[in-house]
Amino acid sequence: MPRNKGMTFNSHRLETNLSTFNERANKGITAAFEYQAPKSAGRMRSEAPWTDRTGNARNGLFTATKHSGTRHSLLLAHGMHYGIYLEKDHSGRYAIVIPEIRRAADDLQRLMTKLLDTIPRG
Repeated sequence: MPRNKGMTFNSHRLETNLSTFNERANKGITAAFEYQAPKSAGRMRSEAPWTDRTGNARNGLFTATKHSGTRHSLLLAHGMHYGIYLEKDHSGRYAIVIPEIRRAADDLQRLMTKLLDTIPRG
């Protein structure tokens, strides 16, 4: 006669893990954004495709993070008023912020995937 196969269920362990999951995930996401910000700022400054005249535009490139509850944002921007012209004029030939936004999004996606891979299974 075949034996019934079953599953062991520990509701206390489940409740404990679920109650701390959001907090742990939020801390991981915050850490990922804080890691990405200086990485993106450095790439923008080192890979900006224009020739400096004063160095102001390159030195004005910056990033900032904001965390509010479970909302996280990463700002990449020019500090000079003419940064928009570097991004948009000449068919985007001198753009650095817009391409870096795409790269940062890819990097953050990889970091989020790694974060989710650390969650115990089973």
